[in-house]
Amino acid sequence: MSSHERKSCNSREPATEHGSLAESICRRRLLGAGMAISGAGVLGTLAAPAVVAAKTSTAPSPQSPQAGLALFKQDDLNFEVSFAMGEAAYGAGEVGEVATAINDIHAAGVSYQTFFDTFMALGARLAGEAQAAESAGHRQTARARHLRSASYYNQALFFVLGTRTPAAEEAVYRAMQEQWAAFAKLSGRTFERIEIPYRDGIAIPAYFMRPENDGQRRKTVIVNNGSDAQFVDVYAYGAAAAIERGYNALLFEGPGQGSLLFEKKICFTPDWAGVIAPLVDYLLGRSDVDPRRVALTGWSMGGNLVIRAASQEHRLAAVVADPGAVDLLAPYMEHGGDKIFGPDVPDRPAVWRAYKSSADFTDAQKFLFAKRTEIFAPYLLEAARAGKVFSDIGSLVRAISAFAISPEMAAGVRAHVLVTDYELDPFFPGQPERLMQLLTSAASKTLHRFTIAEGAEYHCAPLAPQVRNEAVFDWLDAVLETP
Repeated sequence: MSSHERKSCNSREPATEHGSLAESICRRRLLGAGMAISGAGVLGTLAAPAVVAAKTSTAPSPQSPQAGLALFKQDDLNFEVSFAMGEAAYGAGEVGEVATAINDIHAAGVSYQTFFDTFMALGARLAGEAQAAESAGHRQTARARHLRSASYYNQALFFVLGTRTPAAEEAVYRAMQEQWAAFAKLSGRTFERIEIPYRDGIAIPAYFMRPENDGQRRKTVIVNNGSDAQFVDVYAYGAAAAIERGYNALLFEGPGQGSLLFEKKICFTPDWAGVIAPLVDYLLGRSDVDPRRVALTGWSMGGNLVIRAASQEHRLAAVVADPGAVDLLAPYMEHGGDKIFGPDVPDRPAVWRAYKSSADFTDAQKFLFAKRTEIFAPYLLEAARAGKVFSDIGSLVRAISAFAISPEMAAGVRAHVLVTDYELDPFFPGQPERLMQLLTSAASKTLHRFTIAEGAEYHCAPLAPQVRNEAVFDWLDAVLETP
């Protein structure tokens, strides 16, 4: 079914037994503005501009600059493909290739399936071209095409749960990861694939990257991903800029991310200090890392995770919460979500079943719910891959609520802290300022706002990774200059 064939939340269906409740919640964009909370990905299929405007004090007026690019009418497709456009600044995409793919999707009829099929084919084509270039001795061409192939497979991976083959998620991840690994291998000895012991016999897959393999002690940044981006994304949003500025960079896949999620079915844990501590142990054991100048940056949901980690891990000199996120459940509760998730709802499962039975529960919403729930528990992951919509609302609420940052936790952060905020970010409005207030023990704290005027609006600035990196690394340069 194409996106224009799906019923919108504004459709007027005949009343049903549960219609008024479902329609009320749907009008408030629960799943559009509420479920897309935790990764550098979907803006929300139904997150209409009116909803965004209601949640941000600086929403664009008729006199304000136009925000973003209108590549698809369906907001989640538009938002995600914007990353492939923006990341071209670091070679993780080619604007012409992405534009051609967008045209092909429109020609085929816009849907999750055609988006997935088109980017899978583009990823496979670039993978073949990379292999041919390497065989012909064109090492740099091969390296570049492997990176772009990984980016295009990543576009397909994001939406695989919305296709006819949601169970292919792990296979698509592996195809993407093979291309990233080939890119890293062709980068030579400056990119080192490592595994860092975590717990229960599990290792954290990681890449240690450095500007030169000369043994010099350098400032080092741990680049912490969010919930649904991959190595290729955080290369563009942190690692490449770090290397350009003479830093080492450590990328990793923690619980709920990458191979630990898709292959080992290990989901997110609120104990993020337990994830970061072994990474810091590893770095401090290297002779090419300056132990006094280790920083941690957290992107998207990572903005929440790094504060959780830094509240206990005091060997970090600086921390970037990008953006500041104190309460991951809050987006679920906005716009009528309290009618399902609220503690005063007497029978949440019954309410949820009523909502699911509504004609307004679209394929887009089912995809969005599957995408957001798979990261919290293995049984949710399996339900998502099977194309099922999870209905145990109480368990889901408890899992998400465990990531709230308390005043006591925030007060435990002693490092220098940069908190970012994005104009028109619908997921965490007001939370960066709230986090700033909670950081009572930080060595210093700075709030940086990204704006429409600089092209860095929306969650994680999909079209402006350079603007984002310049702000983050200028700040890091300053606070790490004098240990």
